[in-house]
Amino acid sequence: MTTREILTPRLRLTPLNLDHIDAILEWANDPAVTGNSHFWRQPSDRKRVARFSLEHEDADDCVYFAAFVRADGPPEEQAIGYVGNVFLFHIDHTHHHCQVGITLKQAAWNRGYAQELMPAVLRHGFCELGMNKIYLQVFTTNARARYLYQKLGFRDEGVLRAHYFVNGAYHDMVMS
Repeated sequence: MTTREILTPRLRLTPLNLDHIDAILEWANDPAVTGNSHFWRQPSDRKRVARFSLEHEDADDCVYFAAFVRADGPPEEQAIGYVGNVFLFHIDHTHHHCQVGITLKQAAWNRGYAQELMPAVLRHGFCELGMNKIYLQVFTTNARARYLYQKLGFRDEGVLRAHYFVNGAYHDMVMS
């Protein structure tokens, strides 16, 4: 699904494309980053990331953005450059709902970027795509993300017990 660029006070969100492969590879094999993802747990190389990008570039059921520090931002933040990805997926145009997700590289952690990115992509989903509901799934053990999502207004709707098999064990997911 093609979409437009989104600007926030410090960040520029641009639709994900093949130009972002090297940026994604900055975190795609970092277990600290991918530990809360089910897709990125497998080793990733340029070919796998390119395939992922191409599969999602024109799909009707998702919108992926690469997030970068704006060129007019503070010099200390400009050095970070690419921050990560934020996305809407499982977009259901009939029932007007979708799922949201975010992945930030480690160098972008603890800088408030997630608090800036999530409202921007949620606005896009509600205002531009006409969604009635945007939900998410998060590992029950991901306390930092759960805190952020609650701060943004998400409320737990239930727990998917033993929903993902990761590192030899089943893990629960909270639906919010």
